[in-house]
Amino acid sequence: MSDFSCRPCHASCSLCNTSSIDCQKCKNVSGVPYFYFSNECLLNCPDGMYGQKSNNTCTTCHVACSLCFGPLSTQCTECQPDLLTGDYYYLSYNTNKCIQVCPYGQYAVNGTYRCELCDINCATCDGSAKNCLSCTYINTISIVYLFNSKCITVCPNGYWMNSSVILDHQCTACHARCTICYGPSFN
Repeated sequence: MSDFSCRPCHASCSLCNTSSIDCQKCKNVSGVPYFYFSNECLLNCPDGMYGQKSNNTCTTCHVACSLCFGPLSTQCTECQPDLLTGDYYYLSYNTNKCIQVCPYGQYAVNGTYRCELCDINCATCDGSAKNCLSCTYINTISIVYLFNSKCITVCPNGYWMNSSVILDHQCTACHARCTICYGPSFN
């Protein structure tokens, strides 16, 4: 039985329906914003959404973000795969940007969807910081060479220091007849 009288909305609601907590619009209370989501006024929006202060609503994050503070892929605090396209997104190291390929000197960590820094000697790496794909070119005095996914300053016996490509120094196997060599041929 209803007495057909008007009752005030909850303090966080600026407009409500059949009960004080059945909100349709939210407002700030003592300077604290409340955000509308599913007929409720919340202090924090659910994962995948952020609180848009201009209209006090929970708004969907960019498809790459699982947590965000705005609508752009550069306003993420955590990334996620796009289940519709199968694309993976990673939070670039020390930024709020979700990207599909980690930048030079970083590698993707699938469990956390973050880019982490490669080891200081690795120019590029994969799977872990020390699993180098290429080495950092330091200077002409201290050159490093890639050998078994590691960057070293001197190649082991049976390998020679191949500097044929400036930014891709590698330890290359000697000719089959050589145990120590300085190049690819048998002379």
